Amino acid sequence: MEDLDLSPRDDDTLPSERKVQERLIEELGSQREIARVEALVKEGATRNWGVLARRVIAFIFDCATLVAIGKVLGFFFGSHLSSLGENGIWIGVLIAAVYFTILDSSLCSGASLGKRFFRIEVRHINGSFLNPFDAFLRFVPIAIVFSIAKFCTYADQHSPIILGLELVGAAIALAIVIYALLYPMNRTFADVMLNSVVVLNDSEIKLVGPRPKSLGTVLLVAIPAVTALQGFRAWQLTNDPTYRVEASVTELLRRTIPHVDQINVTIKKSEETGSRISGLRTIEINAMITREEDYKRATGIASHMKVAVESSTLLPTDVAYMDVALKEGYDIGITADIEDLTFKFPLLRHGGNVRMKLTPGKSKR
Repeated sequence: MEDLDLSPRDDDTLPSERKVQERLIEELGSQREIARVEALVKEGATRNWGVLARRVIAFIFDCATLVAIGKVLGFFFGSHLSSLGENGIWIGVLIAAVYFTILDSSLCSGASLGKRFFRIEVRHINGSFLNPFDAFLRFVPIAIVFSIAKFCTYADQHSPIILGLELVGAAIALAIVIYALLYPMNRTFADVMLNSVVVLNDSEIKLVGPRPKSLGTVLLVAIPAVTALQGFRAWQLTNDPTYRVEASVTELLRRTIPHVDQINVTIKKSEETGSRISGLRTIEINAMITREEDYKRATGIASHMKVAVESSTLLPTDVAYMDVALKEGYDIGITADIEDLTFKFPLLRHGGNVRMKLTPGKSKR
């Protein structure tokens, strides 16, 4: 039997060697993890072009769903909505906000009806679902763009405030598109701020890479370009004599015609017809009647507008005709039911008999 050597040995250096080895193993593991993450990011960025296409189609599907909801509301509450006219767009924005806040959050597993149909969902990059407040914030940029687009459609186009709002809406929409196209995994800037991403159902790709350098460059070029174009448009309009006449007539009609809202006035060249001569211009007036009882006397309102326009001393002499489109109904953003009555006049200031052509029609948008 061998005797055991129990004499002390000099092993003082072993702990330090183990630490070095452990550190090397840890660094090697970290490098492998980084490589794995980079591979996932690269793969995710490629695969997400398909996800982006699904997102676009899913959003269209969700919009169609919201339109259907609006149609149901109009069927049951149309008579009440008519009193809102075109100011009802905020109802549609509110309904859309509730829709996406609930369905894109953890309450419904991060998938609206469109996303669920196309098998995609919204998650935080750590894999958890968004809470309802984050889902609401994620919808806010789209809500702003939609609200501005709708509001500016009906508002006074001669107001500098409207030109500013159009600039804001265009800048936000441009930022959404640029981020969706250039950012890794096609995240919008709302996704970046909320640390969220849209992925395929049960996808393991939850990691994202650094922001590409080209993104900042594109934003720095695109946003100032949109601002410059909108500024040039505003300068061009405010220095246009026709634009100033349109603004003055709009203000005149607002002061003299009661119960009429959203008045828009434009002057354009007349098309040659049996009763109109080319080379002369037509002043077109679009307005919303705010009370249903006033719509029944639309002919009288149109005649009063004609008298007011003829009394204007600023109207150019080549404006020989006048078209008035009076509307009644509602637009709640996600659906609309608006009736139009169109009146066509020759302006007496150019002589001739007073003639009026009534063309009733109905448009549903």
